[in-house]
Amino acid sequence: MPESPPVAVPSAPPPDAVVRRTLRMSVRDGVAWAVMVGAGERYVSPYIILGGSGPFALAGVCILPGLLGACIQWASANFTDFFRRRKRIFVTSSALQALMWIPLTVAVFLPQPSAYILMLSAFTLYIGLHSFGIPAWTSTMGDLVPPAERGRYFGRRNVLMGAATLVSYFAAGWWLAFCQGTPGTTWFGLPGSRFGFVSLFVLAGLARGVSVWYLSRMTEPPYTPQPEDRFSLLDFIRRAPRAHFGRFVFYCTLIHVGGGVVGPFFNWHLLTNLGLDTGRFAVLGTLQMLVYFGTQSAWGRLADRIGNKRVLTLGGLGVVGIPLLLLLSDNYGYLLVVQVYDGLVWSAFNMAGTNYVFDIVTPGKRARCTAYNSLFVNAGMSIGMLIGATLIHVFPGPCTLAGVTIPHAFKLICLVSLALRIIPNVFLLRTFEEWRLREKPYAWPPPSTGPGDHPAA
Repeated sequence: MPESPPVAVPSAPPPDAVVRRTLRMSVRDGVAWAVMVGAGERYVSPYIILGGSGPFALAGVCILPGLLGACIQWASANFTDFFRRRKRIFVTSSALQALMWIPLTVAVFLPQPSAYILMLSAFTLYIGLHSFGIPAWTSTMGDLVPPAERGRYFGRRNVLMGAATLVSYFAAGWWLAFCQGTPGTTWFGLPGSRFGFVSLFVLAGLARGVSVWYLSRMTEPPYTPQPEDRFSLLDFIRRAPRAHFGRFVFYCTLIHVGGGVVGPFFNWHLLTNLGLDTGRFAVLGTLQMLVYFGTQSAWGRLADRIGNKRVLTLGGLGVVGIPLLLLLSDNYGYLLVVQVYDGLVWSAFNMAGTNYVFDIVTPGKRARCTAYNSLFVNAGMSIGMLIGATLIHVFPGPCTLAGVTIPHAFKLICLVSLALRIIPNVFLLRTFEEWRLREKPYAWPPPSTGPGDHPAA
């Protein structure tokens, strides 16, 4: 067994004024980060799709970064407990992530398959660096934000981030459409559409640089994890079936398996099967984000009143309807309505799921539990993406299932996703309880001694 790091001498928490200033810095960091996501990260997949890559290439740029990022979070939890300087961890990883936009931009200048290989490699590192800082950042924010205000604070923060994401995403889509149709944008030897992607990726890197500046101005509270706060992934897996937190993780994982089957291939469906231009494509994505982020504050306030488990239930049952609705029509106006519904239910699910971890886990275990939760959820997403890509590859055209003709592969993966989302809601949703309104959080992991179920497990 490796030796545990020495226990640090406890120090006084930062004054309230310093905490409030730090939380303002976090909001500004989030807005700058959101510009990077809206103008850059969300257009990596469209660039690959428009470059003519198939479903497995698209799945690869989603699966590999997601899995590596989850594994890195797992390692980062141990590193955070050992190194203890949480701010230095997430500031450094964020700065390195900003630099990853350089090779992502260079990839646009290269021919295939070199462009795809460089983009896949750089995007994998990009996600990995972001993931490395998440446990430290989550642990820090959990200590800074008062428990009774978490729903409101993160709700407001997410609304502002959402506004920045949707504005940058919408503007980026129409900028790409403008570049594609304007001969004057054929700069640096690139056609207009590819120059549009170059300019967006440069903007994304600059936005992340601004985000790093605000992160560096945050104040970190004292962090003194105790030896008893450490538990291995094997301990988690062994105890998870009889623990509320473990069953919550399994529930979220299976929901994301169903989400992964359809998620990345919806853009593929819009740009290839339906042939949407980037402007109309951006309208659909912007509308979904407008509802998603616009309702975060309301969901947060509701969770503060009735508990995160109840809001999670609303979202978890709601996401079942998304693939069902996508089966009914491909009409553009109809898809706008579906995007509104999609944003509403995923907003509830993700907001409540994030805050449920804060509720059920004691501060010393937050970094580790966040990492394990992310590992399972990302693995579930990756499995779902692999299922979706395989179905699209095996059934590229119309097929018959139980006497019903399915016109194309996207409808088939919607059916599979629907079934996979129903299963966890039937078998797991009732197996973990509400903890938001209790006085003390549940101290994961449950004791391993004694028979039977732990009262909080």
